[in-house]
Amino acid sequence: MPGRFIALCGDRSSRAAVAARIRSLGTLTALLDQDALILFADPALPHLKAEAGVVLGALFLRGQTAPCRALDDTKQAACVGTRGAFLADTCWGSYVAFLPDPSGRTWHILRAPFGMLPCLWMEQDGIIWLASDLPILEQAGLVRPPIDWTALRIHLLQPELRRSQTCLISISELQGGSRLTAGSGTVAVEPTWSPWTFAQRADIPPADAALRLRGAVDLSVSAMSALYDRAILMLSGGLDSSVVAASLKRAGRHFDCLTFRPDGAGGDESRYARAVAEHLAIAWHEVRPDPDGVALLRSASSHLPRPNERLFYQEYDRLAVALAQHVQAKAIFHGGGGDNLFYANPSVAPIADCLLTGNGRVRSSARALADLTGTSAWRVMWMAMRRALRRRGPANSESLRTQFLSDSTMTPTELHAWNDAPAGILPGKASHVALLAPTQSLIETVDPLRPIPNVAVLMTQPLVETCLAMPTDLWFAPGWNRAIARSAYAAALPNEVIDRRSKGSPDAFVASIFERRKRDIRSILLDGLLAEHGLLDRARLKAVLDDPAPAKGYDFSRILELVDAEAWARARA
Repeated sequence: MPGRFIALCGDRSSRAAVAARIRSLGTLTALLDQDALILFADPALPHLKAEAGVVLGALFLRGQTAPCRALDDTKQAACVGTRGAFLADTCWGSYVAFLPDPSGRTWHILRAPFGMLPCLWMEQDGIIWLASDLPILEQAGLVRPPIDWTALRIHLLQPELRRSQTCLISISELQGGSRLTAGSGTVAVEPTWSPWTFAQRADIPPADAALRLRGAVDLSVSAMSALYDRAILMLSGGLDSSVVAASLKRAGRHFDCLTFRPDGAGGDESRYARAVAEHLAIAWHEVRPDPDGVALLRSASSHLPRPNERLFYQEYDRLAVALAQHVQAKAIFHGGGGDNLFYANPSVAPIADCLLTGNGRVRSSARALADLTGTSAWRVMWMAMRRALRRRGPANSESLRTQFLSDSTMTPTELHAWNDAPAGILPGKASHVALLAPTQSLIETVDPLRPIPNVAVLMTQPLVETCLAMPTDLWFAPGWNRAIARSAYAAALPNEVIDRRSKGSPDAFVASIFERRKRDIRSILLDGLLAEHGLLDRARLKAVLDDPAPAKGYDFSRILELVDAEAWARARA
């Protein structure tokens, strides 16, 4: 789905020259031209009228799988009268809405929770610039923003978390579920959607959990896939991508499956992927990624406001795009985020929830978690009691990745919006929200310029809300994590996938890139921009890169993460 747009918020005289430049590009159409705001968008980008405003992108009404084609007068008035809150409450999708304030003095710009349509913004020369991507901002005359090295350091400490701050000076990102209000010389950003609203609910009866989850999965997958005529599904053979395959089949979609079979231990999941493809009677392709196909200094994120792509994924993406072009697919689907969504984390926090709510499932849930983790039920119970007494523990989404970074500025200056659980929230619910925070990076920072988009079809607002409302202990069962999802799709998938405990990993493929290119990596990092700006611990890096033995632990993965950041920095500098 094309997704380019640019808007200027400010009086006509201040924005006139920039608007003229955008018109001269000849690729975008003016959808709004008001006293305080002008909006240009790709003609192919769907849009809906909302009184004097516009909703860009794909919009679905609650419970619907077909995109909304028009809003009636009542819904249009509700959009404007609630400053957009109506959209988050009664709709979902991948949209950015531009709505006038009822007072007529300001504009409200809202981005969908877990929406794929990006929205960057900045303030310059008395104008608020808003756009889907950096290149369109620069084509419109924005001076190429320099790298914010402090923000890049923070990003490298927690690369999977997304904040409003990007790694470029003056460029911010309007995050999903947020509203930017501009006018009268002021700008304010506030949330319109919060996961805590749904995490405070746990009213789904255990007997209904699987049915409710399957309904939410099928609705989300059917709706998202309806936007594309044909697709490729990256089918790993794990539970999450297999659930997507079963749901796509149920929806009657036209799709082929693609499985990567890298050399090395742990990466070959073809047995499980083949079983799913045969069980569902769908076309299946298997390919071998080549470590030598990865270019160390080619950043797939060079036109994005932060390094956003894992280096090894270059080769996976090349193969997926090649197959998509061969079969004329319009999108590449994947089940990314499923582990977080379906609570695959082996934590005692859900058992603490049982203790605190007195739901009668303490012993059975403790035995299930003990079975999964290979420990005793008594130890699980003891740890759960300690967690219940602590009640409001920290809900950090992930620890700081300090490996190979210099000692200075080791603490992020801006906490993630979902980092602090409200009073009274159950420990398991806080843990689930923390797990979901990194999934925003799968959805809300996608590349709008990709000709064949990558789509995380599970990461939608209605499915996230449904999962958060589940009692957390129901995600565990004897022999199963993600138990509600396994139960929901047990009849649709092979038993060997439903009961599977192992999990594939691209680690061997990543390690092979590192070992083959260690000398090049040494030069790139030790003599690069990250080192020049004091971000790297050069001595520790040198010790690992000069060691003839294979890298220990996950050092190789972290080092390639830094190589990707270096490639991005060189492309942006």
